[in-house]
Amino acid sequence: MASIMVLVTVLIILFTGFRISQATSRTVIFREQSMVDKHEQWMARFSREYRDELEKNMRRDVFKKNLKFIENFNKKGNKSYKLGVNEFADWTNEEFLAIHTGLKGLTEVSPSKVVAKTISSQTWNVSDMVVESKDWRAEGAVTPNIHIYRMLLGIFGCSSSGRCG
Repeated sequence: MASIMVLVTVLIILFTGFRISQATSRTVIFREQSMVDKHEQWMARFSREYRDELEKNMRRDVFKKNLKFIENFNKKGNKSYKLGVNEFADWTNEEFLAIHTGLKGLTEVSPSKVVAKTISSQTWNVSDMVVESKDWRAEGAVTPNIHIYRMLLGIFGCSSSGRCG
């Protein structure tokens, strides 16, 4: 009888040890977030809504391209800063440059390339440009800050069409 009790105890210990081993050796597999999930999460964070599925899919493609650029930039690690997503992550470079700089038709994002594209150094002379005063608004060089305008409309409960309330 004592040998049966010893045998049962040994079996219980072995079985328990086996179950504990199984439980501790399991690896937790986290599913990587899909691009659709990332875009949806970003849309919620920045309260972004689209007119229809076609626009949403187009903006998701732009978001994907921009996110890939951000991730590749940060992986290089050769800068003292990192890039991140913001409220403009679903805008193309052209849209951002046109709205925030007033410069239309540019595809360059490097400031030196923008200057080279807009002003040829061989066609102007500094001494020719010296005047007492210059109204940059008349030259089209100063544009309204659309981002601040839109933000103020939102604060006062107005739509972009001008209706408030």
